[in-house]
Amino acid sequence: MLLLVTLLVAGVGPDLPGPRLREKLGLVKDKPFELKPCTPAPDRMRTVASPRPAPGRWRREPPAPLASAEASAVTVGGEIYVLGGSGQLGRSLATVLRFDPAKRRWKRLADMPKVVDHPLAVAHGDDIYLVGGFKGSAGAVRDVWRYSTTRKKWTRLPSMRWARGALGGGMAGGRLYAVGGVAENQPFVKPVRTVEVFDLKTQRWGDANDMPTARHHFSSAVVDGRLYALGGRRPGNEALDAVERFDPATGEWVRLDPMPQGVGGAKTAVSHGEIVLTAGGDDRAWQDGKGWVTPAVWRWRPPDGPWRRLPDLLQARHGHETAIGAGRIWVLQGAPCPGFGLSSSSESLALPRG
Repeated sequence: MLLLVTLLVAGVGPDLPGPRLREKLGLVKDKPFELKPCTPAPDRMRTVASPRPAPGRWRREPPAPLASAEASAVTVGGEIYVLGGSGQLGRSLATVLRFDPAKRRWKRLADMPKVVDHPLAVAHGDDIYLVGGFKGSAGAVRDVWRYSTTRKKWTRLPSMRWARGALGGGMAGGRLYAVGGVAENQPFVKPVRTVEVFDLKTQRWGDANDMPTARHHFSSAVVDGRLYALGGRRPGNEALDAVERFDPATGEWVRLDPMPQGVGGAKTAVSHGEIVLTAGGDDRAWQDGKGWVTPAVWRWRPPDGPWRRLPDLLQARHGHETAIGAGRIWVLQGAPCPGFGLSSSSESLALPRG
């Protein structure tokens, strides 16, 4: 989401920007500090012509207790946890939602110690590691927290060296990786290629080799102990199709064949050695009206398997959450159109076999 809008308006006063620019930026008329959620439209959806989506249909699920986007979700103990995100006016949230995919029920848990959107959440055993993110218009944070799902307790861990939000990463070899991202959630701030690694035993952060492509709002997944970075955005919020793999054993990155459709703001989950990548888009709407979102869902067996289409989502979106539970893949919340948007909708699909 483009929190730059709030900064622009706050910096120039209630009489600026002018009506035409205010409309283009998605500001509510006569309310200079309020972001207007985007409106879904058929001309703002895009998919590739080939391959065609596989047969089947996503199932509509109970909506989340609140509409939000840019949260992060993980599955622990068969339940899905959704942490943080952006709510009304683009404000960062401290909410923790838990979804039981077997019973199809939502529950709101006690809030996190801090508000945050665009964080990285990683599951490890019964714990959730929450890394970085944005604190509204204040920019990215260095914060790292661990949440015990059994003790329901938050513990603050040593901070990263660099503040970063809209980052990727994962857990590999007993180490937590924080990759890429951007220091401010503004469209023309350059993302970084840097990689930090946290040793769970020593509780210390160190450096790893840079990712080849600087990016933010990208998807990441760990398969067979290797970390994959997929898609994302470059300065200007234009979508990328770059795919790269990091091997913790060698410390080296390798560029792989690109994705069939470049997307930013997509989300991934891993099932039976395959990466499932859901939705996303190109978030240039505030600049020139060329932004779009996609309902396309892909399955890919790294490192060189073909990209295969799954059925399209019922609702195209970006900035959503994706998780595995009860033999299904779940897509939750997000923005149903390019730019700033909110949704409480949820849907699921039976996991593909073979």
